[in-house]
Amino acid sequence: MRFSLAYQCFFSVTGGNDLDQRLRGLAKTDFSKASGVVLDGFFLDCIDESNQPMDRRPHLDCMFEVLPKLCLQLPSHLPRILTNIWQPDEVARAVTCGVDIFDGTLPFRLSRSGLAWLYPGWMPHSAATTTSRQTPFPSWIAFPLDKELLKGSSGSVFNQPLQEGCSCFTCQRHNRGYISHLHSVNEMLAHILLMIHNSTRCYRFFSDLRAAVKNDQMEDFLEFCKGHHFPEQIVRVDLTANSMQCDDS
Repeated sequence: MRFSLAYQCFFSVTGGNDLDQRLRGLAKTDFSKASGVVLDGFFLDCIDESNQPMDRRPHLDCMFEVLPKLCLQLPSHLPRILTNIWQPDEVARAVTCGVDIFDGTLPFRLSRSGLAWLYPGWMPHSAATTTSRQTPFPSWIAFPLDKELLKGSSGSVFNQPLQEGCSCFTCQRHNRGYISHLHSVNEMLAHILLMIHNSTRCYRFFSDLRAAVKNDQMEDFLEFCKGHHFPEQIVRVDLTANSMQCDDS
């Protein structure tokens, strides 16, 4: 599919979680000069009066009920961008609804919270074994490492890279022990190294997603992605506020 970028302007379809209002707004929108469509406003009710995030899960079912019906009515030649969806399993599900572009904040959210994504990669049925499609649990590592869990360990856990087989700079040059130490002393390099790794795994995720679409194996990929949903209470934690950075004031 080729997308026209003549005007480089994405139009927004309003209506919140109400399908009728979304379709009404769609019918009154002239897309002749649009280069894409923005699908936002599904989670406005998830912000309370103090501007703090609330539980968004009840809104997901509503969004995924509206989304496929709305996308069917959108101009097929225009790419669709969906905001505030960044969990891997939700991204994959939204693709099946007709969405093309997503929020790219997942690597930052994980790195900010001291999490390394252990994404092993997905392979099509024709090239995969049952073992290679299994998801390791948990699918992330939290830093700094829990010393209580490491008591009696030979130290091999400290000497391992974040993820075996990962080609990123962090995994090739550093180990878990070093990254855990950086987090323990609130060193900003800890989050930088995690960002490098998490970005690399995110690129692999989207590469796998495109392969699943191409091979018509989204059902298998959706099942695979269920093991890669991060608890929202841990990705809301911001450890970067404690990092030792220069005072520019």
